[in-house]
Amino acid sequence: MLVLSRQIGESVIIDNEVVVTVAVLGREFVELSRSDSTGKTAGIVTVGKEPAILARDVLVYFIQSNGEKARLGFKGPPGCSIDRSENWIPLPR
Repeated sequence: MLVLSRQIGESVIIDNEVVVTVAVLGREFVELSRSDSTGKTAGIVTVGKEPAILARDVLVYFIQSNGEKARLGFKGPPGCSIDRSENWIPLPR
């Protein structure tokens, strides 16, 4: 499992295709905005006590929040890339 700290407005890129951005941060949950790589919104996912499926069998777990940042756990199949948006460089397909 990959564990990342994210604050409101910060994103994670899944398989160079799905962008997941922290939209709302609560004490026991986080709401994530899902969009494709062109920016088209695909919906909102709320993650709390139960994990949520984001894309292509990628699960996200809410681990904890300190009020400013959430710790999220990402679990995906072998070969699936999960990157912080600030470190992301698009790879050719």
